Amino acid sequence: MKQLLVILLAGLLCFQIYQKIMNQPPKEGSDDRERQTVELSKSGSNETEDKDSANRTEPDELNQSQIGESTTSTLTETNEEENNFNRQIAIDKLLTSVKLSTTLTDKYGIEFILVDPRASSDGSIPEFTNQEEDLEFPFYLQKTEMTQGNWEKIMEGPTWRNSNEYKVSEKYSESPNHPIYFVNYQDVHAFISKLNSAEATAVYRLPTQEEWEFAAKSSSTPYPEDTSGNYAWCAENASEPMPVGTLKANPRGFHDMVGNVWEWVMNGDDNFSGKATLRDLENGRTKQGGSWMKDPSNCNYASMDSMGINARDEDLGFRLVRDLPEVANYKSSHE
Repeated sequence: MKQLLVILLAGLLCFQIYQKIMNQPPKEGSDDRERQTVELSKSGSNETEDKDSANRTEPDELNQSQIGESTTSTLTETNEEENNFNRQIAIDKLLTSVKLSTTLTDKYGIEFILVDPRASSDGSIPEFTNQEEDLEFPFYLQKTEMTQGNWEKIMEGPTWRNSNEYKVSEKYSESPNHPIYFVNYQDVHAFISKLNSAEATAVYRLPTQEEWEFAAKSSSTPYPEDTSGNYAWCAENASEPMPVGTLKANPRGFHDMVGNVWEWVMNGDDNFSGKATLRDLENGRTKQGGSWMKDPSNCNYASMDSMGINARDEDLGFRLVRDLPEVANYKSSHE
């Protein structure tokens, strides 16, 4: 009996000790540390999510941006194609209404030959170089280089002799049928502008480089250097500028497209109407074809060089383009 009582008292004592332990308040700071650990954990998780969110573009936004750019590009291409198509229709309609003659002589006696990029001289469609693909309109190109006689008619005298370059240069044979020389690009611009003013039109200008090269070539093959002396005045058969049109014409009918004097070609942005002034005065312009001072290898349709617009030389002249009035008006209204 005594043994049982001892056991019960021992159990009651253990129970009381257990309750005291369980009811004891927690040590100061323990819960705070736990809370801080939990809060830091949550904070770190939130920061990571915020960074991921900042660095991540929503799929919907990305798709909408790509779709917008693609749509804009497609619309631009479509508009460009439509504009080109409409332009070609307008050009075809214009040219259908124009009567073209193969030659033309103006009131000053300047002779021109038709150059039609749409068909070669034998009626076939020519093979264009990359540059020539932009040729859209037929045009008339002067049969020979501009002569001193024609220059005097328009400018009312031999004004090329007034330049310092001419005065200090060696003197060469001159006549109404010799090519004009010692004229810089600004002289030529003034000449053509005066010609257009007198005609109350804007049909006269210089050829572009692409137009000049197209006219310089034959209908089937490039026009090579003339080693025979039958087509070009160069250093082997001339010691000064020679009268125009005295050698054979090239397959398109033009004389002295290579050799005799270099020929100015126009910058595509230049305007030769009566009241126009030259723009882009700092950059030079191109001359084509070689001259009487060059050897045959440098007298061909690919011979070219760049000159300042104030440059004058004893072997530098030009030839004219005369546009169809309908074409000149179309270009003027669509610039």
